[in-house]
Amino acid sequence: MRYAGFSILFLIFLASAVEVTVFMKNYENSADLRVFSSSGLIFEGKIRSGDVLNLPPDSYRFELSAVNKTFVKELRILSDQIVEFNLGFTNSTEFLEIRIHSVVHKDGYVDEIIIVSNRGDLNFEGDLAIPMPKISGFKLLSSNL
Repeated sequence: MRYAGFSILFLIFLASAVEVTVFMKNYENSADLRVFSSSGLIFEGKIRSGDVLNLPPDSYRFELSAVNKTFVKELRILSDQIVEFNLGFTNSTEFLEIRIHSVVHKDGYVDEIIIVSNRGDLNFEGDLAIPMPKISGFKLLSSNL
């Protein structure tokens, strides 16, 4: 049997878009948003809280500019998702938790590690003065490290 012709069926699958809702907490005005994927800038414009972007599943970098700051989130988006930016600020230290860890090396050198955690609902913006412990007369008597 000889075929005089044949047909080829091409199926083009378009990646279905997912809905990305941008939510700006503690902020009611518009903001500038830039969205980057591995291929570069894919969205740039003004948005308001609750606006929805339709994007194909991929890894993205969101840069939101508002209140004279730029907030950055890097996310892998595979399904509908809410991207939340908290634009609220305080200079109150009420919800800050400060922990200081000391690491003593064999040669007597001491590293101080400071961990500051914010347990509040607002971003902290201000100055912190953390008194460091004074160490004097330190001797390493024995070591089993």
